[in-house]
Amino acid sequence: MSQAILLILFTGCGETKLPPNGRSSSETSDSEPVDVVSCGSEWEEGEEGVWYDPVACVAWSPASDVVTWHEAVDSAEAISGGCSETCDEDDSNNYCVNLSLGGLTNWRVPTISEIENLATRQPPFESILHDLWSINSDSMNNLAWTANLDQPGMSVLLEKNSQAHVRCVAD
Repeated sequence: MSQAILLILFTGCGETKLPPNGRSSSETSDSEPVDVVSCGSEWEEGEEGVWYDPVACVAWSPASDVVTWHEAVDSAEAISGGCSETCDEDDSNNYCVNLSLGGLTNWRVPTISEIENLATRQPPFESILHDLWSINSDSMNNLAWTANLDQPGMSVLLEKNSQAHVRCVAD
């Protein structure tokens, strides 16, 4: 049964063809741009180092410089994740939310499952030696889940004020 479901996911994703720039942008009736990620049947590098994932049907940003978890996530998530003393509603620390690359502006911090799944598929990204932040955290213990793309199957909890990279994802 899981093979049938997997086949449906691959087929559904592979039917959409990527435009030359690797993404599709449509407009609403009010002429406001809407970020839409299309996926093709294989990995494609778009503008500004953005990679389009044919399996997950998402876009992946280049890796950031090292940041804390609180800097990677949006302000509301940082505050609910235990950063009430040093975080505020200032948008300057919202790395993924503020990202605008390849014509996409709907970036977010990926889940640990998304990073783990990505690691098992060996994406064509440049290697980095550090862990990648996920949105998944434990506010009680000030820890967040990370994973390294070069070590599939290995996830590690880091203190949120530690330094790690983030690869933002856009749907």
